[in-house]
Amino acid sequence: MTYIPTAHTLEELEKFITYQPKLTELQIYDCYDVEYLPDSIGNFASLQELDICDCAWLKEIPDSIGKLTNLEKLLIRGCIRDISKLKKLPDSIGQLKALTHLTIRNTSIKSLPETVGNIKNLKYLSLEYGYFTSLPECIGELKKS
Repeated sequence: MTYIPTAHTLEELEKFITYQPKLTELQIYDCYDVEYLPDSIGNFASLQELDICDCAWLKEIPDSIGKLTNLEKLLIRGCIRDISKLKKLPDSIGQLKALTHLTIRNTSIKSLPETVGNIKNLKYLSLEYGYFTSLPECIGELKKS
């Protein structure tokens, strides 16, 4: 597991993760001034767990997250400093075929993309303390396990 200490800029964050090509678990915590995750995050073919926590100014999860074909667990927590920031997940989340665990807690995300219905291996979905105004109909079609 690799823990990324507080990074104050996108450049600092990108520099750190560039030198970690074989990561299986990545925790990005307390990166208060980072507004965007680098597109290069999609290059971690071995990544199985991504935990993004307390990144208060985060505005967007990049589309490249859909390239994480081995990602089993995605946690996005505490990214809520300004209600106008992180409002949605990219449609590419539906490409995460190995994803079994999705937690979205204490964020300003208002809805899930319809593509979440493409994640056939999803066994655990937790949506807590958020601003969800609607959920896609496909949620009801996900299998119970």
